[in-house]
Amino acid sequence: MEVLTLQQEVIALHNRVEWIVALPGLLVDEKPTLLVDGGVENYNSAVDAIVDSGMLIRLLAQTDISYTYSLIDL
Repeated sequence: MEVLTLQQEVIALHNRVEWIVALPGLLVDEKPTLLVDGGVENYNSAVDAIVDSGMLIRLLAQTDISYTYSLIDL
C-alpha cells in the first residue's frame, strides 16, 4: 500500500471534490444508479431522502434486477 504525503492527500481530495461538484453538469439527462443489497446502510432516512429527491436511482440486487451475466448464477 502506497503511503501518501499530506500534500498528495490534499491534492487527491481536491480532485475528488472537483469531480463530485462537476458531476451534475456531466449527467444532463441521466441519474446515477446505485445498486444495493438490503442492508440498513442502503435503506435509511438519509439515502431515502436522496432517492426521493430524484437525484439518485436505487436498485435492490436480486429484487429489482431479474437477470445476471454471472456464470456462478447459471
